[in-house]
Amino acid sequence: VMTEVTTEATTEAATEETTGEDTADGDAGHTEEMTLIHNAVKDAYGESYIPNMEYDSETARELFGLEPEWYDDMIAEGPMISVHVDTFIAVHPTEGNLENVENALTEYRDYLVSNSIQYPSNQVKVEAARVETIGDYVFFLMLGNIDLEIEDEEEMLAAYQEQNQIAVDAITEALGL
Repeated sequence: VMTEVTTEATTEAATEETTGEDTADGDAGHTEEMTLIHNAVKDAYGESYIPNMEYDSETARELFGLEPEWYDDMIAEGPMISVHVDTFIAVHPTEGNLENVENALTEYRDYLVSNSIQYPSNQVKVEAARVETIGDYVFFLMLGNIDLEIEDEEEMLAAYQEQNQIAVDAITEALGL
């Protein structure tokens, strides 16, 4: 059975990954524009870009509530180690599904803020997470590092919000908006 599932998943992935170019950094199967966005965000953060585990469409459905038919391209990455919460999700919704994607990612953010159990050091970072629609894309951004000297919660929140703005600026520039 495992062989059948693997073959089926590979065939499905191969069908979905007929667009885009192979690049050295794992963006094979994504549109050129999605790859450009992803690289711009990673470059903007440099070594501070923590998400290093890509989620497939099934995991994206389970974790984020994103139905595969709602988009034609998606990159969703999170941390490999549970101590980190850094997450980058970029979704190119199919026609008529922008609101579905926005709602799913907003519900995911609300769940993280209100109901998930976080390491105390990550709580403010989670609160600073944002869902942003830029051009034809919807993003979930929970990225960046702040100065560990900052102890005031409001200052920490502002600092993490500034860190997420780095991604917004990189995406906006990559899309020429």
